[in-house]
Amino acid sequence: MKYIRTFEYIIFLLLIIVTFQICLGGTSQGSKSTKSNWKDSMYEKYDYISFKDYEPANIKIDYKNIDYDLLSAAIFYAVNECRVSKYALNPFKYSYYLKCSATAQAYDMVIKNKDYLEGGASDYMKQYYIKAEDPFDGYNQISSYVKVAVFINYNDVHSPKKIIDYTYNGLAKAIMNDIIYTAHEASISSLDNPNLECLGCWASFYYDYAPIYTEYNDKQPMPKFKYVLHFASAKVVPANPE
Repeated sequence: MKYIRTFEYIIFLLLIIVTFQICLGGTSQGSKSTKSNWKDSMYEKYDYISFKDYEPANIKIDYKNIDYDLLSAAIFYAVNECRVSKYALNPFKYSYYLKCSATAQAYDMVIKNKDYLEGGASDYMKQYYIKAEDPFDGYNQISSYVKVAVFINYNDVHSPKKIIDYTYNGLAKAIMNDIIYTAHEASISSLDNPNLECLGCWASFYYDYAPIYTEYNDKQPMPKFKYVLHFASAKVVPANPE
């Protein structure tokens, strides 16, 4: 029993270390890390309007050398633009801890090759001290949205013709359009819920080798992302680290 507990403790520490490395600019399947053009302190400098003119976010994504922190920021600001313009609510505040919990979930989804994981977002949030204070009122305190985004022509989603060379802002906009187009209940209810004030995002890259996709990509694996949005009330989220 003693050895089993020691082994479980070691596995837990390894999970925390891997997630911490990802939050600092780690990697996902099929791509390597790169020096990021984005730092957490920049969330205080930009909003969803000024970020549109941030030059690094408007260059094409190199899928072999992805700037994950920059992509996370692009998704964050795309969500905020929708939040303000469509629902007339204050923009979400950036949360480092929600980004880390979203990172851990997206990373696990790629590694385990699953679209959804047993336990859900709340288990990942708990690792970063984010927990609904009242379990019977969790809807108003924490929420999440998980999706697989395929690199295809979104205008022809049922009969994809080509992979799109997205920019960071372009991919973030496509993701946001997809959320609105599918009218996913969890995402819409999070966007227009004034009790959810904080947001953290992440997207993990991988290749899909399923024949249904490779036939549209010259017999090559289809590049994809699994992206995760974690929302929470400000009262259950720790303050961002200095």
